[in-house]
Amino acid sequence: FMLMRWGFIPGWVKDPREFPLVVNIRSESAATKPSFRAALTRRRCLMPADAFYEWHRLGQGRHAQSRAYLFRRADRGMFAFAALWETWHSPDGSEIDTVAPITGAANGLMAAIHDRCPVIVEPRDFDGWLDPAAEARDTAALLRPPPDALLE
Repeated sequence: FMLMRWGFIPGWVKDPREFPLVVNIRSESAATKPSFRAALTRRRCLMPADAFYEWHRLGQGRHAQSRAYLFRRADRGMFAFAALWETWHSPDGSEIDTVAPITGAANGLMAAIHDRCPVIVEPRDFDGWLDPAAEARDTAALLRPPPDALLE
């Protein structure tokens, strides 16, 4: 386990204040975007969780409201998000360890609330996701929506 700052900062960024904070990484482009390509190859991790919120926007424009929906396992057990991490090195030599979960298309349960959802890695796939010898193309099959029955 390691404490990290939420919000992925690619290693090549010179000043993180001038780079948009990446709070989620799209599974469809992680392998092709320069910001994430190296991390997908060498710095995959798991973010343990027991629940998460997804926001549903009601209405449009200035008067739109957002409503939070809690998603969790029916048995209240733990699960893990697929995520990527990176250590950003500042010019003064300090380091910031950053992380962001990977999202994909929403499953059937979540589609009415939001079009995306976090990628949840099944326990049987933890070793394959974390294996540094595994190629990014070999782990791509793990970047899928969770089964509808997994969450409530």
